[in-house]
Order: sequence, then C-alpha cells, then structure tokens
Amino acid sequence: MMDDPGTRHARDQDAAGLKMDYEQTMATWRTLVELRFRLLAFVPAIAGVLGALGGRSPSATSALVALVGLAALFGIIMYDLRNSQFHDAAIHRAKELEKALVLSRLSNKGAAGGLMNERPRDRYRLAGVQVWHDRVLFIVYAASAAGLAAVGVLGILAELSVPGAWRLLSVTVVAVLVFTATLRALHKYGIQVEQPQPVPPPPDPCDLG
Repeated sequence: MMDDPGTRHARDQDAAGLKMDYEQTMATWRTLVELRFRLLAFVPAIAGVLGALGGRSPSATSALVALVGLAALFGIIMYDLRNSQFHDAAIHRAKELEKALVLSRLSNKGAAGGLMNERPRDRYRLAGVQVWHDRVLFIVYAASAAGLAAVGVLGILAELSVPGAWRLLSVTVVAVLVFTATLRALHKYGIQVEQPQPVPPPPDPCDLG
C-alpha cells in the first residue's frame, strides 16, 4: 500500500525537523564540552601561578590573594556544575533523537545506533580510582582549592613569624583537609543530581476511542 503525497510530505517534514534538532543538540553539546576542557586547563594553571607567587614571598597580601582566588574558584565550580546539568540534558536529548532518527548501530555498545547511544559505558579504574569525567573535574577542583588554601595559610603563618617546620606541617595538614573536604562535597553533590529520563510515549489515539 503506497503512502498518499500528504502523508509522505508530513513524514519528510518530521524527519527534517528531527535532523535539525539533532544537529543543534550536538552543537550545544560540543560547546559545553569545549568549555569544560577550557576550565580544566585554566583553573589549575591559575591556581599554580598563585601558589608559586605566594610560596615565594608569603605575606598577608598573598593570603588575601589566596582568599580571593578561593572565592573565584567557588564561583567557577558552581558555574561548571550548572553547565554539567545542561551537558547531561544535551546527551539525553541526543540519545532520544538518535532513536527517533533510527541511526545505524555500528558497535556492540548500547541498545541503539548513534554516537551518544553507542558511547562506551565501561568504567575502568586507574590506581584503584574509577575513571569518569566528573571525577576528573572534581579532583582538579579539589587540588586547586587545596593549593590556594595552602598559600593562604602560609601567608598568615609568615605574618605571625611561625617557625619553618611548623609552617610546613600546618600547610600540609590544611591542604590535605581542604582537598578531602572539597572532593567529598563535590562527590556528594554529584550523587544527588538526577539524570534526565525518557518521557513515556503519548497514548495511541486508537486506544482512546
């Protein structure tokens, strides 16, 4: 049985709309990924520069700069966590659009075809730590926060004329505590974020009759 021209035209329009939606969704996803990689390079670089400058000549000024750096880092982390929600939403939408477009399945990953549906889901470990994108960002942010906190404490201790051995011990303890607390807080945040889920299909009009 052949489709009438009107039905075929409507189906072609639907396919064109889905394809355009998919292209725009993938463009949004690429933008968010690029922003993530820029932050991944920018944050530790700035923290490293501030740490080097503050460690060379610790003072009340370096402590103040470290405090400002920590405040800026907190804002960057909040911005990135919000962008991560858009990133996950873009992946979810792309996966559903790939199913609607019936893209070819070219690997044994996933139950449907398309880049997002065929993404590797295997979770490998490196030095006992499970490898996934968010955890990488969390570690970088925690390390940056620890470095800035260490610079701040070092500056305060220098102003108080604390002996060098005590400075090293105090800075090490603070860095470890800040790293652990930041990583724990970010991990706890990641657990509570709900991932997008597919919506149920609309009811068949024939079933409503």
